[in-house]
Amino acid sequence: MVKIAHIAVTILTVLIDCFVAGAADKTAATKSQDENFVSGIENYIMYCPQNDGENSSAKLSFAIGGSSFEALAFYYQKGSCVSVNDLASGQKTLLIENGRIFQSAGSKANYPNIGTASDGSLKTTEYVIGSHDFTGDNSPEILIAIRDKSGDGFIVNVMKYSGDGWTVIGQMAAVGKGITSCRVFRQTVSFKDSASSVMHTWTYHNGAFDYLASNHGTDPTVLFK
Repeated sequence: MVKIAHIAVTILTVLIDCFVAGAADKTAATKSQDENFVSGIENYIMYCPQNDGENSSAKLSFAIGGSSFEALAFYYQKGSCVSVNDLASGQKTLLIENGRIFQSAGSKANYPNIGTASDGSLKTTEYVIGSHDFTGDNSPEILIAIRDKSGDGFIVNVMKYSGDGWTVIGQMAAVGKGITSCRVFRQTVSFKDSASSVMHTWTYHNGAFDYLASNHGTDPTVLFK
């Protein structure tokens, strides 16, 4: 697991504040060009810098253990970002930076870069950000799905909140397989490979997501290596 630390750097807090303030006078609707490519979730927002601009007006509202949160996406300098704001404490946490998990410790280097170029994340990269209870504890986790507009890459990140921050509990990725969408159902995330008709499913169990394919495969790295 990767612990996502609270952001304490003043310049980052000011940056997120600026984007929140800029969105306050806009409607919460995303543009019609955006597409929800994660079926099975009801509470979500969509974001694509090319369609929605650097400062998206959409904010995802959800509650965990009586605390209210808002998530939003924006594009800063050369990368897409996703942040979460604890409305009670005012604590702001950056979850995605330049299209990648923002991490203060640990590494997910084995997972591919999706929708990025050598000089930053592409403005055509698409996001679906939603809340869903994968763990069955009546508190939602946050799902951040990212896909390359070209169709060459797709990744789903699932993060869980505890009192000391956000933890990555699942990452599911596919590259070069033509997989551009997924389905969420209860504790599962499923990708379908249309070319082979194989269903790839990750199921949350005992703190992590277990992978199993319909052809009995148990190694998810075949999807991106």
